[in-house]
Amino acid sequence: MEKEYEFELNKISRLSGIMMVLMVLSLIAFSIILLVGINSLLSSPTATGTPFFKAIVMGIDSKAITTGLLTYQDKAMILVLFVAVTTVFISFMVYSIKLLACFKKQILFTEQSVRYARILAWITFGGICFKYFWMFLAPFIFQLEEVRYKLGLGFEFFFLGVLWLVVWILQVGKALQLDSEMAI
Repeated sequence: MEKEYEFELNKISRLSGIMMVLMVLSLIAFSIILLVGINSLLSSPTATGTPFFKAIVMGIDSKAITTGLLTYQDKAMILVLFVAVTTVFISFMVYSIKLLACFKKQILFTEQSVRYARILAWITFGGICFKYFWMFLAPFIFQLEEVRYKLGLGFEFFFLGVLWLVVWILQVGKALQLDSEMAI
């Protein structure tokens, strides 16, 4: 029984190591894409023809709208959206990597792994709340005439449920491990 247990722990450790590498590569790719997007947003001209950064510094009036170009207030809101999404994504990736590092070290049922899993679940919940808040707020910010709301139980709620289930399993496993250590 002990060999089988060690074999399973080794599989978890190997898979966690592979997933950590993939998450780090995803984080690097996301960072590059984000930097390119922010650079193009900041360097493209606004509706007044002034580059975005200069428009913010100089405080140019955004009433002059040329077809196809955003005002600098619109660009500022898009920049806020970039920052919010980036914050949620990077914090999710960092805590995922920390949780996988615990699993790679074969530290499964500890307070640390439970805390990382709980933080991941709360980050996911915050991201979902931001998504729906933004979905309802964006039409008013960008003054859209036609608003279409898409509501439904999407993948994010299923994913959040699975995360909370993992937290619960880790908590129960930690409690069972403590009980078994106290019994011995």
